[in-house]
Amino acid sequence: MSSKASFLLRRQLRRINNHQKVLQRRHRATISASLEDMQPSIATEPVIPDLVRHPKSYKQLPSAKGVPLLGTLPEFLAQGGVENLHKYITKRHQELGGIFRENLAGKDLVYVSDPGIIRNVFANEGQYPKHIIPEAWLLYNQDRKINRGLFFMEDEEWQSNRRILNRLMLRPDAIRPHFASFGEVADCLVHHWTTSYSDNIVPNIEKELYRWAIESLGVMIFGNRLGFLSQSRSSPPKTSYFRTSEMETFISAIHGIFKETCALGTFPPALARTLKLPVWTRFVETCDRALAAGQKLVLYGLESSKERLQRGEEPVSLLDHFIMREQMRQEDVIRLLTDLFLAAADTTSHTAIWSLYLLGRHPQAVEKARQEIQSATEGSGTISGEHLFSMPYLKGVIKEALRLYPVAPFLTRALDKDTLLGGHMVPRGTMVIISAYTTGRNAAHFPNPHQFAPERWLREASDNANDSISTVSDTSSSSSCPFSSSSKSNEARTPSTRLHSHAFIPFGVGSRSCIGRRIAETQLYMLLAKLIANSDFQSVNEVDMTMRMVGVTSEPLQLRINSAKNVKNR
Repeated sequence: MSSKASFLLRRQLRRINNHQKVLQRRHRATISASLEDMQPSIATEPVIPDLVRHPKSYKQLPSAKGVPLLGTLPEFLAQGGVENLHKYITKRHQELGGIFRENLAGKDLVYVSDPGIIRNVFANEGQYPKHIIPEAWLLYNQDRKINRGLFFMEDEEWQSNRRILNRLMLRPDAIRPHFASFGEVADCLVHHWTTSYSDNIVPNIEKELYRWAIESLGVMIFGNRLGFLSQSRSSPPKTSYFRTSEMETFISAIHGIFKETCALGTFPPALARTLKLPVWTRFVETCDRALAAGQKLVLYGLESSKERLQRGEEPVSLLDHFIMREQMRQEDVIRLLTDLFLAAADTTSHTAIWSLYLLGRHPQAVEKARQEIQSATEGSGTISGEHLFSMPYLKGVIKEALRLYPVAPFLTRALDKDTLLGGHMVPRGTMVIISAYTTGRNAAHFPNPHQFAPERWLREASDNANDSISTVSDTSSSSSCPFSSSSKSNEARTPSTRLHSHAFIPFGVGSRSCIGRRIAETQLYMLLAKLIANSDFQSVNEVDMTMRMVGVTSEPLQLRINSAKNVKNR
């Protein structure tokens, strides 16, 4: 009996001991989770339970004091007006926080820069997301009684056309067949610059890159060269569609649309139209010229595509797929593609300008990118589309350009329903402005935010905190690495402080994000890789960002191209 009792006692003690161990593990896990919850993190918007149960009203949103009728317009104009809107709004965020309400000339708008709040905005954009369309553009369409492309479409019409373009432009395999064509256009520009401007400044670089952007998009859409860019300006490719005069008209008109729209930013467009002011007249004339030239370009492409398909050739261009597989009406194809050209020319070209500006001021970044190119191409320096997948540093260069100088400093969405944003209940239909420029330069999300640091985007950055490669401010020539262990405040990101998914969204997110993202990225990677592999270049002047509907340089970039021989002889 004593032996049996002893056995039962030992078994019971083991059960008690095991149960205590389980409780201890659970207790440690609870403490660990609690401590993690206490750690500061930018990965999610802080939710205050009391504000969820008792949210503040829309009128209680932080806001700046204004004057009757005009609101904060006098202060806005005194600080530079539309051209400095990105800086004005950044200053407001610094004063009022990640969300605030601003009344400009009677228009009430909500601005947000906190990534958690931004995420909530996109989560409540609804089935048919709506964004701000400049009033001048709407009035023009109304007066001319015309229907425009995807940017202007709404509801079912937008959704139907967006789905078609998603299949043709956003699938990972949609761009691959056009790698060689993009490379050919990039080669053409690089050859032109290195032979025509060797050891000199590229004249009118904005127009040069407009031509490159339109030509690159054209080879994908039409399957042929357009003639906007050639090794010899006097002899465009034999397969080109446009005459030189038509090219110049199209380019200058696109430039004019954005310039004149910006000029109407501080004056009511409806009043300018009623009074027939010169600024309105110029705006209408540039729109007329741009649309006429763009439609003519697309019509040329349609004729060529139909001829190829009638001969029984396989569809290769975007236009071929529109006609053969999607069976779209000709008028819909024309308005979709015309507006696609108008949008791509300005945005892609200026992203290229900002990338070249930053690289031209940071030779060590150029050298690191060149080493990466040599490694990816096994020393040949001959770049194909497949090599782009092995160039993470070069991709980091583009991301830094978009972070520091986003061509779209603001994104917009209308709320589809009453939404809790930053502890305030914001009513349905409110137009929310997302301050991408402000978020990209916030030290809470990006260590040393004003420094150009492509390394910050490398996956292994957190494992290389002691990397000796220096990164520099966008306005200086040298600085320490922002991920260096010498500065405790600028330690590399760790899993607990990883970048919030909505802290960097240069192309937007959701169903109404940029339709041309994959095309633009591939064009940019290809151009920079080929230029870096075949030349040295420096940014001679220091520029700042100003608003012209998109973020552009405050003065023309002066980019000096050095002899290609200097690179090949290294």
